[in-house]
Amino acid sequence: AERMASPTTATSPNAVTFYSAWFCPFAQRVWIALEAKEVDYQWVECELYEGERSGSSKVALSLEEKRRRTPGFIECCPRGLVPGIEYQGHKLYESLALTEFVDESFDGPPLMPSTPAGRARVK
Repeated sequence: AERMASPTTATSPNAVTFYSAWFCPFAQRVWIALEAKEVDYQWVECELYEGERSGSSKVALSLEEKRRRTPGFIECCPRGLVPGIEYQGHKLYESLALTEFVDESFDGPPLMPSTPAGRARVK
């Protein structure tokens, strides 16, 4: 089944909440994992910088302003950085840890090789 690779709205009450920013390559790593595993998730676009939504100003918003603009984000990602996942009461962040979490928590073909050497090569 082909899925459209774009921000989504979850269809299940048990869906993953995915805090992201379209321009962040670390968030894109987790997005790819969610799509590859066909996880039901809701994309929450987080405003991280002042000005346009392009992320081009690189003047970071304060944690309080991020909390105000994107409810739930700072509670999930206390440093105010994406990506983050909220799932079944767990609030998790850091892209590599999230990618492994998605791989191990959801059905579908494994994203990582089965051997330690194979996993080391792809990390």
